[in-house]
Amino acid sequence: MTLEDLKEFNGQPVSEEQLEEIKECEFSDDIEDMGRSPMYPELTWYIVTLTNGQEINIFV
Repeated sequence: MTLEDLKEFNGQPVSEEQLEEIKECEFSDDIEDMGRSPMYPELTWYIVTLTNGQEINIFV
């Protein structure tokens, strides 16, 4: 998975499998569980910090 691939997940719901792939990706520096998503109440919101310092939001 490339840095550009990760950026494409920004703002998107992802599967548990995709979350694991993101966690294992060399361009993913940190993942913070933010709790229930206000946009998708049935999903959990995560903020992923990339190795370039950019942050993306994903929902699982």
